[in-house]
Amino acid sequence: MPPIAVAIAVVVMALRREQARQAALPITPPFPVTIPAAYCGVCGKLLGPAEFFCTTCGTPRARSPQPPPPPQLPASSSAPPPPPQ
Repeated sequence: MPPIAVAIAVVVMALRREQARQAALPITPPFPVTIPAAYCGVCGKLLGPAEFFCTTCGTPRARSPQPPPPPQLPASSSAPPPPPQ
């Protein structure tokens, strides 16, 4: 067998081994990309990942994610008593 044929046979065998090795590897899905939730700093609306302005009040989105605003007390509840002096 000529040396070129031997070289080609070696390369073909190496390619087949590599294909078999790659086929035997477990397929892992890519890591999910999560975008942190952002809330409007003025009205508290949850902003979508592609929203640069609040669709409720028009305020520009802050550069860093904002925590959700504290829950509003119902209008019918009375205010807490003032602290003792």
